[in-house]
Amino acid sequence: MLNIGSTCTVKVYCIDTEIINTIGFKISENIGRLIENLVAIELLRRKSYWFKSWKIYYFKTNNKEVDFLIRDGQETKQLIQVTYAS
Repeated sequence: MLNIGSTCTVKVYCIDTEIINTIGFKISENIGRLIENLVAIELLRRKSYWFKSWKIYYFKTNNKEVDFLIRDGQETKQLIQVTYAS
């Protein structure tokens, strides 16, 4: 995943959620981040099977961000913001 915004922040996602629980944070304390991670895994799975030309980015500029920006060549296909509210 790459950032195409004005800063060079890179988000890292993990395929094994137990690793996240062990080294990163407790799932019960940050379920929103876990759900974002699950969306990232699913997008990468779809890219590898059906949409090989997709490029998936993280976008942040000023104080605004989009979790996933999907591009196919120069065309922006989709913007996805993952949220969780209990």
